[in-house]
Amino acid sequence: MMKFNLIISILLLVACKKAEQSIEKDKPVELAKIDFSSVDKYPIFSNCDELLSTKKESKCFASQLHAFLQDVFKDHQEKISKLNKSNLNFYMSINQSGKLSLDSIYPEIKTHDSKYLKQIIKTRSDNLNIKPALKQGIPVKVNFKLSVKISPSE
Repeated sequence: MMKFNLIISILLLVACKKAEQSIEKDKPVELAKIDFSSVDKYPIFSNCDELLSTKKESKCFASQLHAFLQDVFKDHQEKISKLNKSNLNFYMSINQSGKLSLDSIYPEIKTHDSKYLKQIIKTRSDNLNIKPALKQGIPVKVNFKLSVKISPSE
């Protein structure tokens, strides 16, 4: 009986070791090495040329994002001018699918104003065609801060 228990114990140890090795072999090692603080390719709007240099791609992205927000704000100028803020920092992100979202605003504004801005940006950004940032060929989420100067409506 003692030999039987010893053999079962050894078999269990070998089986557990084998299972542990197969789990380690299957884990995506390259994902663990990715530094998400930098990306190989910035997000890009569909109307920007993908063959541009990284610096030009970045400028094209910034100008397209600026034009998008300018259109959004122009359509909602009366509501936005009532925020009583001259500068706002928008903390935004573009997810792995290329969807733009407004995550937070600083300095903080009233909750209903914040929800309003998030909603209009979400609604209008659904029509945008943005290719996500890439790291080693894998789409990744990127976060960024955008400073917005609000001038009073005339």
